[in-house]
Amino acid sequence: MMTFFHDHGHGRIPPGPLSLRNRRRIRRARDGFAVVAIALACIAMAFMQTNRQTISIVVAADSLRAGSVLSRKDLESRSIPVGSALGSAFESALGRVFSRVDDAVGLVLLVDTAQGDVVSHSMASDAVQPPAHYATMDVPVVAAPQGNSVGRHAILATDTGCGEGTTDDDGLCTVSSDAIILDVPHESEGTTILSCAMPAADALRVTRMARDTPLVAVSSSD
Repeated sequence: MMTFFHDHGHGRIPPGPLSLRNRRRIRRARDGFAVVAIALACIAMAFMQTNRQTISIVVAADSLRAGSVLSRKDLESRSIPVGSALGSAFESALGRVFSRVDDAVGLVLLVDTAQGDVVSHSMASDAVQPPAHYATMDVPVVAAPQGNSVGRHAILATDTGCGEGTTDDDGLCTVSSDAIILDVPHESEGTTILSCAMPAADALRVTRMARDTPLVAVSSSD
């Protein structure tokens, strides 16, 4: 008697190796998706970074008077988004506004400036450079030229300690006929102080006069 055994699995691919191949395909697909996801994330980050680009501008940290010599404490740096309307306006003005605080330090402000105002190149000029043989000193004064007097020449005079025949029609005698104003006047203990440069001989006279009277009249010689 002949018995036939039928192998129903004949001709089929064993399940084990097929499952392994599937797992490999899935793994490769996942790796591919991961690469794509990373690429998309990088593109998104680059796009966001582009949108967040900024430009730097310099603004006044406080209200400043015309004639002030700018220092670091007077100025602040601000960042403006490039994509904003304000940023676009400043982009078109680049070259006319300061982008670094250090570039404006030491310059003389030509106009009164409010806190937060943008500082441009047209608003400042180089500081006054007096002649090398001039002496620099702070002079107590009872009056100072109005407006932006920095860089102007002035006459320093007093009404006390004048020698006989040295007074003018107003009863004043000239202590210095060529004092160069270096900074805006400032107050110190109720007295107005003016920073000036003058010939050394004039500086000695001003020093002697100031010992007797702290008030020295200033009149512009312009």
